[in-house]
Amino acid sequence: MIGSATYHGEIMKSVKTLLFALENANLGGKPGGSFSSYGWSGEAPIRIHDTMKHVLRMNMVDEPLRIQYAQLNGSEQKCRDYGDRIAKKVAGIVPRMECPFCHKTL
Repeated sequence: MIGSATYHGEIMKSVKTLLFALENANLGGKPGGSFSSYGWSGEAPIRIHDTMKHVLRMNMVDEPLRIQYAQLNGSEQKCRDYGDRIAKKVAGIVPRMECPFCHKTL
């Protein structure tokens, strides 16, 4: 999960630096998501999402979470729903394993 405010239509510089640094982290196929709360234009989460999907080759949760004016329109529930989708994606890629003591599949 990576989020950023939008500043003049761009991702914040520190987040952009992070994304460039992650190019060598071998994140291909790992689950990911992007988010932002914004007041005006809100391009940052879309650009983060595209970078994570196409450059880092991550397995992204549907679309980025974009909340305009965070206090309005049930935004807290939208955030919870997005978190649930991320959790399901992570749970789907975690390998099942056998407990060495009881031999149950975990």
